[in-house]
Parts: sequence; C-alpha cells; structure tokens
Amino acid sequence: MVFSKDAFSMLRMPLENAVMSEQLEERVARLERKNHVLQAVLGTFLIIQIGVAIAVVATSEEIPDVIEARAFHVLDANGAMRASVGLDGIGVLDANETLRAVVSPTGIGLLDANAQLRALMSPAGIGVHDETGAMRGLIRVGELGFYDPTGTLLWRAPE
Repeated sequence: MVFSKDAFSMLRMPLENAVMSEQLEERVARLERKNHVLQAVLGTFLIIQIGVAIAVVATSEEIPDVIEARAFHVLDANGAMRASVGLDGIGVLDANETLRAVVSPTGIGLLDANAQLRALMSPAGIGVHDETGAMRGLIRVGELGFYDPTGTLLWRAPE
C-alpha cells in the first residue's frame, strides 16, 4: 500500500489537532486567570469608589425641608452685606453697606450714596427728592407737581 502525501497529512491531523487543542486550553486557562485577577482589581476599585461616595454624602450637610429665619443676608466675597430680606422688606446695599434700594410694604425707595431718599414709589404716588431729602417732584393720580428746595409748589398740572 502506497500512501500519498495527502493521506499522510490526514494521519497527522488528529495529532496536530490534539496538540493545538491542548495549547488552546492552556491559553484559555491563562486568559481566565487574568480575567479573574482583573475582575478582582476592578471589583476592589468599585467598592472603594462606592465607599468614598458614601463617606462624602454622609459627611455633607443635609438640605433641610424648611428654612426658618427672621432675616436673610446676602454677603459679597469680602463678607460685606449686599442684600437683606426680612419682615420689614428687602434692602439692597452697596459695597460700603449703605442702603441704596428698599422694597417694603409701604413702597419702593431709591437712596443715594449718603442713604438719602431720592425717589419713592408708593400707593400715594411717585416722589422725587433732592440731596437734602426735600421733595422736588410728585406724580400721583390726576396731579403732577414740582417743588423748590423749601417745599414750596412751583408748578402743578392740572391748575
């Protein structure tokens, strides 16, 4: 009986397949070991991350459902009060903590750098004041008037 090259190579195939199968099994086993190590490292990392997140949340202040106060003050970066909200109204202050605007139940007022009332809008009308605080102009329903520094009426419409 004469064997051809093809027949001989066919006899070798089961042996080669067995060797290749064994090599493949070794490679798969190594990959599985590496995979287990990687899973352990990632699992440990994940547990540490969750622990850090829980620690941060546990140490942070809780947000209350209700905030109660008689007043709220808004401070700038230097610690100066720039706004105040209280029972008597809302005030806005400049960098020197001088009251510059106020909204209260009686009206809205604008003040100058010396905290002198310069304009007031109230249910009675709108008044404009000079630097001494004297009323210089008044607008109300059906009336427009201008005054001198002493408060004497200079002009009014309608006459």
